[in-house]
Amino acid sequence: VFPDNDFVELPFSHPIYNCFYDFSSGPPKTHQHDDGTPQGFGIFINKRLAVYYTVESNPSDGWADKEVHNNPDKKREEALKFGTNIVLYALTN
Repeated sequence: VFPDNDFVELPFSHPIYNCFYDFSSGPPKTHQHDDGTPQGFGIFINKRLAVYYTVESNPSDGWADKEVHNNPDKKREEALKFGTNIVLYALTN
């Protein structure tokens, strides 16, 4: 999308992880794909987060109908809370 900008890993202190719900350990591991640690990356335009991308997290798996990924309710709620942070951050920054 932005070929002149590289993704950088966001520190867990970034406001996207704590603007409403506390995700001070980084993005939640919503759905088990591999055994890697969840990470969040961003592309910044003029110091503003313009693109957010997760690896080994995939919160949208928790937003799908329960039957799609068979995630437990706790993981689905965690994904929705993280989604709340993403939306609130986007609307207020």
